[in-house]
Amino acid sequence: MSFLSWTASRVVEEAEKRGASLRGRVVVVTGASSGVGEESARVLAKAGATVVLAVRDVGKGEACVKRFGDVQGQCRVLRLDLASLASVRGFAKEFLALDLPLHVLMLNGGMFADKFALTEDGHETTFQVHVVAHHYLVKLLEDKLAASGPDSRVVWVSSAGHVLGRLAFPGAGRPKGFLQDSPAWSASRGMAAYAQAKLAQLVIGRYTSRALLERGVSVFAIHPGACLQACPSRRARH
Repeated sequence: MSFLSWTASRVVEEAEKRGASLRGRVVVVTGASSGVGEESARVLAKAGATVVLAVRDVGKGEACVKRFGDVQGQCRVLRLDLASLASVRGFAKEFLALDLPLHVLMLNGGMFADKFALTEDGHETTFQVHVVAHHYLVKLLEDKLAASGPDSRVVWVSSAGHVLGRLAFPGAGRPKGFLQDSPAWSASRGMAAYAQAKLAQLVIGRYTSRALLERGVSVFAIHPGACLQACPSRRARH
């Protein structure tokens, strides 16, 4: 059977045949109100996990949960705007106040910039949403992940598009992010920012994996494959 038939549901079904189980597990999914994040949250809840949907638009997240049917009770919706590091801190504080373990942190939230913009923290938006905010979230929840082990994990939802990326480290004209040297923007420039962000996710994931593994936390990065979903613009996804 073609790999194209491997849906999220089938992946879980095959894992369960091999004795794996998500029952009793707690999973945080960022960007969970549409696309890959929504389907991942739905399937994880159906498999028995408690799922926290970390979304920018709480109303949209709650509407998403209603579509999950009989597993709604296993889901919680908390606000997380990856374009604001204050929001990242607020989300972490709110999640920790729930006094739940954390077995999986799925870093899925993202966007595709249709214009040049800086966040309130001074980073180019693509760079912050995909990279800075997610890495910060890992640091804020690292102790909880370690305490919930021994097989807790961080999952970066990256992209095969990383092969098009080139890292532009801070320097002259780029003090706090990728492609900050010019306000000029285009579809190709947006794609370049996206590819660099996806490459940076892999670099940071690899860099942090050793220290996290020593604490019992594994780090993975995945390419989710092609899918039909709304264009992940600044307005649509994270």
